[in-house]
Amino acid sequence: NDNFNHRPILSIEFPSGNGVGQVRAMAKIYGAFASGAKTLGLKEETINELRKRATPPTLGYYDHVNCINIAYSLGFWKHFSDMKFGRSESSFGHPGAGGSFCFADPDEKLGYAYAMNKHGFGMANEPRELALRKALYSCL
Repeated sequence: NDNFNHRPILSIEFPSGNGVGQVRAMAKIYGAFASGAKTLGLKEETINELRKRATPPTLGYYDHVNCINIAYSLGFWKHFSDMKFGRSESSFGHPGAGGSFCFADPDEKLGYAYAMNKHGFGMANEPRELALRKALYSCL
């Protein structure tokens, strides 16, 4: 929607609607999450909770807003059978519009962020993002 690209709209903060940031900044904050978040002032218990496997929802994983299966924990998407990112279930992150994606992989102490110049059609596992993520992990 073109309305989202105007400064007055971008200046409004509303949850799950307009998380706007620079890709480097997103990678940096997810990197801090992945390495223990001491620089963010988060307690170790918080990071341990973020690393835990998502508790299976009582009504299933299907998200009626996004129309896909998703595992959530503490507001983040979690690695699970339908959405694998990172190398283990301790990974957590969130997609953005058009295929953007950010996540923390605590096992690898890795923060990852991807955004593109041209939006794709999906939200999860956008082909360009997925190719970059696979290439990154092949280098580790």
